[in-house]
Amino acid sequence: MSNCLCLCKNTQLIDWGLLPRAALGVLALLAGNGYIVGINQIYDVEVDTINKPFLPVAAGEEYGWC
Repeated sequence: MSNCLCLCKNTQLIDWGLLPRAALGVLALLAGNGYIVGINQIYDVEVDTINKPFLPVAAGEEYGWC
């Protein structure tokens, strides 16, 4: 917590040039997570029907891509 407080008081210590790269990294992580979760939803329908019947694909809700 004290590091954050120090950076908030001394903004000249922050390298703002790294902000676009950090934002791209976060975007890549979110896209990768969405891909992994989507693949899991498609290929684990049988398992999810038993363990997680509240999920949309396991519950049998129809979508345009199914």
